[in-house]
Amino acid sequence: MVVPLLVSIALLLVVLAALAARHRVLSGRLAVLDEAVRAAADERDRLGRELDRVGSTDAATGLGNRSRMEAELPRLLAQADERLSSVGVVLIEMDGLRAYEESNGALATERLVRSAVATWSELLRHDDRLLRLDEEAFAALLPGCSIVNAERVAARLADAAGAECRCSAGAAAWDGS
Repeated sequence: MVVPLLVSIALLLVVLAALAARHRVLSGRLAVLDEAVRAAADERDRLGRELDRVGSTDAATGLGNRSRMEAELPRLLAQADERLSSVGVVLIEMDGLRAYEESNGALATERLVRSAVATWSELLRHDDRLLRLDEEAFAALLPGCSIVNAERVAARLADAAGAECRCSAGAAAWDGS
């Protein structure tokens, strides 16, 4: 009676050892899968941020686009309201850009636009936002800027585009009233 009991206990110990080994293997595989799921989630989050960035950025200039403006302007207006401040908006149109492209080609037009953007960026303050709304239209969001100063900025930006391209610009400001 004792021998069969010892044999049963020995078999049980062998089965338990096999199960413990299998548990270690499965636990290791589960850890690998868990790490893969975490890595996939991190990659998904990174790709989502990249998609948001690409979706709100003009590829040719690197400026924010109309989508970015639609997101930033309400935020700037809310901040101005909280701070009892104002927000100026300047719209700039590169007049005749399509005709320029027909005469000079796409690469020359791209250089012209990038040159204008670089010049305008130098004229704006650090907190101002320059955005490209479409092929010929740009906007500058000017936090803390009155209508008088926004009009001055509009005139400066229109004049600064260079001799190759005439620009027209207009300004508006919101002061909470």
